[in-house]
Amino acid sequence: MVNGDMEAMLQILSEHLKRYPLMQPQDVVKLLYQSEFGPGHMVTDRDTCLKWLKEEYEGLQTESGDLSVPGIQQTEDIGSGFARINLAALDTDALSLEELADWFIRSANCAAGDTGRFSEKLEQLKKSYWDLPFAFAYGELTDFLEKYKAAGCPAVHHSELYRLLYRPAYRVVKIQE
Repeated sequence: MVNGDMEAMLQILSEHLKRYPLMQPQDVVKLLYQSEFGPGHMVTDRDTCLKWLKEEYEGLQTESGDLSVPGIQQTEDIGSGFARINLAALDTDALSLEELADWFIRSANCAAGDTGRFSEKLEQLKKSYWDLPFAFAYGELTDFLEKYKAAGCPAVHHSELYRLLYRPAYRVVKIQE
């Protein structure tokens, strides 16, 4: 990974840690994974994709309580030309659910990524641990990464803590080539 890429990755991590200060190792790895591989899966059925998107969006609208996350934005840069479009902050007058579904499908079907570059991001994460305000210990990160690599570096879900505190609901899309 070239120096500019490393600096950009660290800046993005720093921004996400400001918004989501209790990110756990798997949440950080998920962010890096998505920045490398995009949505991480092929999508072929537009109707099913749109149905799930509508159900998730409508579920957010009907939940009781405050859905706001301090600092949440509709679009969050995750690096390498990808972004998360947050459903809780979505302005459907500017971007309809149908348009978002189509954008997500295009992004999912064109994303490829590079496993070598992803491995470099994970190594850089360990090297940069002390430069970022993580809420977890260095040993937690290295333990997680050891098990993660032994499992073959699969896509991961957000941690239970992250889901509880930040209620993530988004789609990963390609914003630039």
